Amino acid sequence: MKKQPISYDEYKEEIMRIYRDLRREGYYYNLLINLFEECITKDMKVIPVYLNTGYKDDGKKRLHDRLQYADSHSLQDIIIVPHHYTYENTTKPYVSIEIKKPNFLQGGDYRPVDIKKYDDQLYAEFHYCKYIIFTDCISWYFLEESKKTNNPDIYLYDDIGWKKDVIEWEKLKLTISEFIKGSVNY
Repeated sequence: MKKQPISYDEYKEEIMRIYRDLRREGYYYNLLINLFEECITKDMKVIPVYLNTGYKDDGKKRLHDRLQYADSHSLQDIIIVPHHYTYENTTKPYVSIEIKKPNFLQGGDYRPVDIKKYDDQLYAEFHYCKYIIFTDCISWYFLEESKKTNNPDIYLYDDIGWKKDVIEWEKLKLTISEFIKGSVNY
């Protein structure tokens, strides 16, 4: 069941509320799951996997085959998979999503996430998926295994704060949609 699309103003307000009141990465997941559900096609699912920890690479066949999308040392937060994916019938993801909490300095200035700090984690995740969305909810990176970048593709913040123009928000949703569709054709 698709949820009501979230507006840019609602998105910004929720990001700031979570940061102000909760300030933990996991509290951003549901907001982003709703955004990704707006951007997928009917033959896809958005699956949170951030709690699927504790699986060992011991070679035993398990009810849930986490080895389709992660090993025992790395785990992304969310995956986008074919619609036929189930807990018992896991598949390789089309896209893996890695989320970090945004970082605001005293006084409210935003400090972009340093993607280089997560090179090892992303390298491990590329072993299972060739397409990764890496974000702190403000800086958005659309990563392909063969292409390296240190600059965000979409940036919802500028020198004076949140970008006011809703065009950047629409560009973000379009970029997410196109990136996901491109991963299917890989």
